[in-house]
Amino acid sequence: MGIFQHHVLLTAPHGNAAVTRRLLDTGTVAAQAAGGRVFGVFTPQIGLSLNHVIMISEFPDEAAARGANLLEGVAAGVERHDFWEAAPRPVPGETLPETEGLFSHRWFDCAEQDWPRFQDLSVAAWDNFEDVNDTRVIGFWRSRTPPASGVVRVWLMAWYRDLAAWQGSRWYNNAGNPAAEVFRTRFVERRSLTLDSAVSIMGRVV
Repeated sequence: MGIFQHHVLLTAPHGNAAVTRRLLDTGTVAAQAAGGRVFGVFTPQIGLSLNHVIMISEFPDEAAARGANLLEGVAAGVERHDFWEAAPRPVPGETLPETEGLFSHRWFDCAEQDWPRFQDLSVAAWDNFEDVNDTRVIGFWRSRTPPASGVVRVWLMAWYRDLAAWQGSRWYNNAGNPAAEVFRTRFVERRSLTLDSAVSIMGRVV
């Protein structure tokens, strides 16, 4: 698969359950008909308001993604829509862990000239990060919609057993922990290259 599509949908109050059901009923079928798949549907727990549904889908290319009518009959507005390129996760055929646990959705902005180093630091940290913490890095994508000229926006999604696992995995909570030194030092340097960042915590619907 060549491209990931990201939808952030804004629903009416108490409307996200109905929107989620519609996405599962019709969005999944529409994605498959276009040669793609729904990678995951999520609802917010921390960060975004309750009246949101997030869908990530995967297609062979952008044309196939645009041709798939994933939102037919969905009673929600599109707050954000963009395309992502895996850099380098998810690997082809990647599947998500069980629905239990939490998923962090974080974006980072860095300068275009810093992107290769930013990427290298991230990838080099993951094995140690996953070994030390009850977590798994699911996706690390570069957005095709930069926030400004000369700026790269990267999206990171990771799975955590629970909120305590997420909090315990923060690099600033691992000072003095020899087992975490590899990922901590790399994330500290990555932080120095980060122009801006924000995170939301999600629960996975599918």
